[in-house]
Amino acid sequence: MFRQKLNQSSTPTRQASQSSMSLRPKTGPMSSASKRTFFMVNSRNRSMNQSELQSSIATDSGPEHLLSEYGTQTPLAVTEALTLQPKRSKPSAKLNQNGWVWIVCGRKAFIWNFQNTPVNKVGNCFELLLPASDFGHCAELVTVFESSRGCGYASCLSITPSGTVRFWDDISLENSYTELSISSHGDEAFAFLATLHPPEQNCIVATSAGTLVHICLNEMKYRIMKPAHGVLSGIGRRVSSFFFGGSQHAQSSSGSSPVCQLLAGETVDWQMQCLYILTEECLQKWAVSSDQEKLLYESPVESMFREHLSYAVWKKDPSSLTKLSVWLMDIQLVRDGVMILGAGVNHESSDEVFFALGLMHTEGEVMPQSLLTFTVTGHHTVYEKDNEALLWHHLLVPNLSSLAVFLYSQSTIACVVGSKPDDPPDVVDFSCLGAGCCDGVPVFISAQGQLVKIQETRNEFMANAVEILSKTASFSKLDTSIVATTNLEAISRMSGSSEPSSRLKAAFLMSIRAAAHQLDVQLAVDELFSVVATPSREPGSLLDRLVISLSQEMLDDYPASDPRWAESLPSGSIPTSSSLILLHQLDDKLKAHQLFLNFLKIYGLWNRLTLSVVRDTTMATRLLLCEHAEKIEATKALRNRHNDNAELVGRAIEMVLDRRSVEPVNNLTPQDLFYREVSKVHEIMPVLVECEEEQLVSETDSRAVVTLVSAVNNILKDMIFSATNYRLAEAPLYQSTVPLRPEPEFLAWTSSLGPRGIRAVLSRQFEVTVERGLTEAQSSQDKGVVSQQMLDLSDMLLDGYRVQLDSLKARFGSSNQHDPHYVEVFRKYEQERAAVIRPFMIGRQYERATALAEKYCDFATLVHLCDELNNPERLQMYMEKFQNEGFSDFVYQWHMSAGKRGKLLKSDFSSNPSLKGFLHTRENKYLSWLYDISANDYMQAHDTLLDLGREETEFLGKKKTLLSLSKLAALASGDESDEISHVIDEINQEQDLILHQEQLMASPNMRESLAVQDPDNMKVLSVAQLIDLYIGEYNVGANEFDFKKALDLLSFVDKTNSDFPWHETLLQIWSKAILCDGWSHSLSTTDPIEHCRDTMFYKTLELVLAEDGNAEELLPNVDELLSSEFLGELRHRSDFQCLLRAVYEHVNRMTGLGL
Repeated sequence: MFRQKLNQSSTPTRQASQSSMSLRPKTGPMSSASKRTFFMVNSRNRSMNQSELQSSIATDSGPEHLLSEYGTQTPLAVTEALTLQPKRSKPSAKLNQNGWVWIVCGRKAFIWNFQNTPVNKVGNCFELLLPASDFGHCAELVTVFESSRGCGYASCLSITPSGTVRFWDDISLENSYTELSISSHGDEAFAFLATLHPPEQNCIVATSAGTLVHICLNEMKYRIMKPAHGVLSGIGRRVSSFFFGGSQHAQSSSGSSPVCQLLAGETVDWQMQCLYILTEECLQKWAVSSDQEKLLYESPVESMFREHLSYAVWKKDPSSLTKLSVWLMDIQLVRDGVMILGAGVNHESSDEVFFALGLMHTEGEVMPQSLLTFTVTGHHTVYEKDNEALLWHHLLVPNLSSLAVFLYSQSTIACVVGSKPDDPPDVVDFSCLGAGCCDGVPVFISAQGQLVKIQETRNEFMANAVEILSKTASFSKLDTSIVATTNLEAISRMSGSSEPSSRLKAAFLMSIRAAAHQLDVQLAVDELFSVVATPSREPGSLLDRLVISLSQEMLDDYPASDPRWAESLPSGSIPTSSSLILLHQLDDKLKAHQLFLNFLKIYGLWNRLTLSVVRDTTMATRLLLCEHAEKIEATKALRNRHNDNAELVGRAIEMVLDRRSVEPVNNLTPQDLFYREVSKVHEIMPVLVECEEEQLVSETDSRAVVTLVSAVNNILKDMIFSATNYRLAEAPLYQSTVPLRPEPEFLAWTSSLGPRGIRAVLSRQFEVTVERGLTEAQSSQDKGVVSQQMLDLSDMLLDGYRVQLDSLKARFGSSNQHDPHYVEVFRKYEQERAAVIRPFMIGRQYERATALAEKYCDFATLVHLCDELNNPERLQMYMEKFQNEGFSDFVYQWHMSAGKRGKLLKSDFSSNPSLKGFLHTRENKYLSWLYDISANDYMQAHDTLLDLGREETEFLGKKKTLLSLSKLAALASGDESDEISHVIDEINQEQDLILHQEQLMASPNMRESLAVQDPDNMKVLSVAQLIDLYIGEYNVGANEFDFKKALDLLSFVDKTNSDFPWHETLLQIWSKAILCDGWSHSLSTTDPIEHCRDTMFYKTLELVLAEDGNAEELLPNVDELLSSEFLGELRHRSDFQCLLRAVYEHVNRMTGLGL
């Protein structure tokens, strides 16, 4: 089947020399001798007269296809026109689904219908005169459709390359038409025409420069559709010359992104229809209605074709193929999407042109990111630079679910059969004017105007279905018990069952019996799942349950031809193999699984699959199907190891069956029972480790211990590697064009959780290998083998974590680091990573430790190894390799934590731009100024040092040094701006404040009172703290100078600072100065000045007046001072008030301050 084989052919295979995936290589160049021609037409004659054609196709039939006449005889007027046409004329033709054929020859269009209609007699030919044009007319710019007058009547629309539109509402009225002229610019020429539904209302035409014009036929008016700038800029010389005979006027002036095809797509609703535009670079999808249009997306198809073709044919990266030319040629609708025809030639290799087909899912408005399938066909031609138009092919898909497609040019037709698309196709040399489909039948129009149809020769009623299936590639090596043991009567019985599972089985069986049942299968599928119009995102929907159930049933299928299983065969099962050889049975199960996948995709079920529940978690159903195939591969790997470890594996199988409470009957062996249930093959893995540990308890021979441990390691490795390799290689096979949003967490069965899960098995086996295997290994060879097995176990264990974490990243996006589940999984991952790398580090097996650390981003190990081995070059290589994973910052932080800060500034790190960003973070900027100094960025160093100095509160000496260095860096910068001067003034003020603290700590009594050993290492004190120390109880024997300094400290604080009570502090200082004296109860007011002259208050007052030019600011108002609460009861004594007022009066008269 065509789509089945497409899916298989596009499956990537893993190359041994690289980890990237590449497409499976196709067959090499095909010689003319190997080119099979099964069409019953004389392929030696490119131009045959009509009698020759009719005689050659009348009764002959080939092994695969039959070529025969279709419809009525060609009208005489058409025959005459084609016969008498000038040699340089290029007639063309088209055919539509309603049976209308039109041939354009010169300025005339000949139109007839080969089907009987109420108003049209078979054989009637209508001849219409097309508008005059300087360029040649072509059938691409003519369309015929049902007239608004009703069934049987036809309308015709024609447009010239220069833009003259002529519309006949009724083609029987040759002279009754309306015309419209569309303005074109420069060398633009109209080249493509697409009719929308309903056809009598709208159509779209495209010019050579990519201008899209929407024509409304009801009103005969048009409007320009404006795509995104630069998207459609013209039809290239190659396409234009194909249609217009190489006219210079038909060439695009811009020459970029030429249009290759215009195609009317599916109807969105009763107003809106899709339109596809294929350019040389991309595929556009539009939504168009009678009054508006919208560009939905633009997908880069050319780059997809280039990449797939490079890997599939030449097995190279496209960037290395400098002389690779790729063409996109045609596009056709298929189920749920489009099929695109492309071709490519690599002139470095040969001039052979390879044709390829790509399927793209185009439903909805989301741009497809990849091709659903890609197949290099067996059809090849030779590139001729001077005749490039001969390479151009068109694609014909008979119906949306066709099993075969046709590639045709002006001179050949090639049939690509779906079951073997990469085989050399049936090819015939045939002068072809055009083609189309009617009732699902491919019809070609010969150079004489004759209609020819192509059909497969296989008989849909052949009794021997096995013989039919044996011809297909999917069954080339498969024992066909699926069909042989399930006859049509059984299928009919299942299809009529009320059980949905039976009906799904019937549809699957019917789909693989013969192509003739395809329509019946589709109807059965649509009826069964019609309720699932919109896929549910809830796990365990009906469709998902049925699909998984049937897949598992085939996975655990019974060997149908083995008589020992006769009593165990359940009714209604689908036997996948009739082989008696176990490995062949597993191969057949895998092929049956692939057929089932193809069935789901062909009949529209694949993209409707959502979620399933497995192992108490939710998984995408398509990935669970992949798990089924993985277990087949794992079972095959176990079977291949069985004979070499018969005793060990046999004992483990018996233990598994015993736990399942299963006993052999009817001469069946434990092996038969175990290997049949492929879905449970994982149960043997923890049992193998248990058997190993039981035997190791009593085993004393070192060689036997190593042999046993190695055997278990090899079995586990082969099983898991075969499963994961299949998962990676066949990943595109299980992709969906309708992704689940959000994708559920993916926890593969090879990394399942729990005490008997595979993750625990691998972790325990690694411990056993280290404790017993590596310890008991005597020879260097044994140690090397065991060490490599340790590496393999580590790789499998950590890979499972990584896959799980990647799925969580995709699910949570940038917020994954805050998700508790992700954080917990990542924590366990780091623990396991450290645990498996540690033994390699202890054993100085640095290469293996490095391999794991590189693959799983254990940055700590990589940095430690590079530092221990003194290999800065390798460290630099890692910094470049992991620059997007934050490795550089990790390296810098590692050196900081390890006390190797100086190495950051002395080594090659200093030239790394990322070091500057790391050092300028808040945590590390105390080193960044050194980096700035080395880079001669003195202003940056100044800013950093100033910030550090202002932020320093722990050590006075450090603060003093930072501020001094900051001022020095500012001076070294040479910047003499006012801003820098202001900053330096601020630094000076900060340093003055530090000087106050240093002077305060110069007193031994103060140091002793505060228990300060080293003044430089004492805390940085605030202004308020310094004032408290100057005027407080710790300053024993404080004098007027101390109080003056306390007042001076107020200048370091802004009066408007709400966080500092400036005025209250001023009152507090003077109050403290007053309270330093006794102020006895009998104060003499006779000579108040003389009485107060020896008090601390008066001395401080004199000092302020003598030294400070801002005394008025530092002296409070007398009334405010007398009301200060800091004076306590003293403020209420009249004699004290008298003395204080007298002092203030004296000061006012002497200084004139007016306090």
